[in-house]
Amino acid sequence: MRAWHSLKRFLQRYTSLIIIAIIVVLALISILSSLKLIPELWATILSTVFIALALVFAVAQWRPSFKSTKAREKMDDDINEYESIRHHTPPGNERNSNMEKVMMGMQSQAQQADYSPQEIRRYLGFKRERGHIVELGSKREGDRIAGLAILQWLETVKYQNINYFEEVLSVITAPISPFEHYQALKMLKNEEIWSLLNPNQQEELRKAVCNYTSNSNTSGEFPNFKQWVLQHSSKPC
Repeated sequence: MRAWHSLKRFLQRYTSLIIIAIIVVLALISILSSLKLIPELWATILSTVFIALALVFAVAQWRPSFKSTKAREKMDDDINEYESIRHHTPPGNERNSNMEKVMMGMQSQAQQADYSPQEIRRYLGFKRERGHIVELGSKREGDRIAGLAILQWLETVKYQNINYFEEVLSVITAPISPFEHYQALKMLKNEEIWSLLNPNQQEELRKAVCNYTSNSNTSGEFPNFKQWVLQHSSKPC
């Protein structure tokens, strides 16, 4: 599954270059055929094959897949379901369990929907401007949970969620709810993720946990997370 997801992203990223390469090959076939260096029949066959490939890549580039569209629709449904559970059921283990189930469903949708980095950041309530993250303003918790669910899915694809470290750190330092806080903490409390952070990011995380003041939206997991970060850091608070 990881290999297929990586191949799909590669093809989507380089579709335009592949189409250009096919056009170049078609031109070469035409030149070789006009110079009688390859038989006309072979030139026709090869041209037909490469034209078909170019059409396939062109259609794949501009037409969203059925699975992707359905997954995005289901993600919207999951966000609404999360909001309903969050605001209309009493706090407790049952509510947390139901929210966890919804979040697992969101991860499944993320696998099919193939969100762009800009879309992921919008879910989390941020955008990138000149290399810095900018907060978009008020955002539903359900949207931010969807963003975290997408990042949790990306963790299974060569830890690509490391590219959103600043956004996750912002969620950790200003959570909307204990559940959201817990999900963000869980994402960074990972040996592999820590090893992928550069020294500046590790120091940024250490400072963030040291300067954080607990409030009603703080997860009960935060003290353990803080201790874990300090154990991996070279400095105390």
